[in-house]
Amino acid sequence: MAIAKTMVDALSLIHPLCCFILIAALVAPAMASEETVSLRQWMLSRLTTEIAAPHPDLNLVSSFSMPLMTDVLITNHPGSRKIAVRLSRRLEQWKNRRWQCGSLVDLYLINGFLRRVHAGVDLSASDQQLGACQTTERLLDAANSLIFYCGFSQQQDQQFVQTGLQRLLKRQRQDGAFIRENGKPGYYLTSHALLALHFCGTERNAVNSSRERIQALLPAFRRQGFVDGVAETLIFLRWTGAPAEGEREYLEWLRLLVASDGGVCFHYHPSCKPHWHTVSLMMQLLLERDY
Repeated sequence: MAIAKTMVDALSLIHPLCCFILIAALVAPAMASEETVSLRQWMLSRLTTEIAAPHPDLNLVSSFSMPLMTDVLITNHPGSRKIAVRLSRRLEQWKNRRWQCGSLVDLYLINGFLRRVHAGVDLSASDQQLGACQTTERLLDAANSLIFYCGFSQQQDQQFVQTGLQRLLKRQRQDGAFIRENGKPGYYLTSHALLALHFCGTERNAVNSSRERIQALLPAFRRQGFVDGVAETLIFLRWTGAPAEGEREYLEWLRLLVASDGGVCFHYHPSCKPHWHTVSLMMQLLLERDY
């Protein structure tokens, strides 16, 4: 591990794509579980199609980028390495477009994940627009921008961070839930706000109450077959330093729901269809648990 870190540090001044390719050649691939193999194949196929589309869904691309770049770091799979290079090249093209705030946040998140494998690009020309979005975008997008900023970038604009945190904290209830624009509590706003608060190092009481909130939802999510909610909760609780109570049992249940082709349903029922967001979460969770 020390040798690998030294190599990464030494290569950090080389062009990102060159650095990425050299690192890939120096790291031996690791074996993957059967579920991980099928999940990876499902994602690589879908992502290859999406990034070639004239108007790509950047939310999908962002979601897939997280586990696939984790896959590069952990297993060094050639398919994931190849998609990283292709995605980096596409990002160079996409950065010149004018994106709405939600898509711009996704663009920065994609770049944050690519930077982990030294394949990121320069998005600084859009920094001012991203800063303006902090006061106008949806609360969920505001949370995601903080997740990028505090968790996957090296930027230091404290005003940007404080503006976003103040917006979020004003929407937190005493039970830890966060209230959406329609006045109702939202699971995804709560889970993403929790991650933003944790990454940005804000008040521990606010973090702990939201952590307890989503932990308490897990039993109901499983009864309801809310696969996406269970997978996201397990990941986010791990990332905030407190793995879910009963994590092993929930994970065993999730593994049973991975289809032979790698598809995973958002809500499980006999005729359900796989959903890209749930597939990406499941891949990330298995990579973290199995390696």
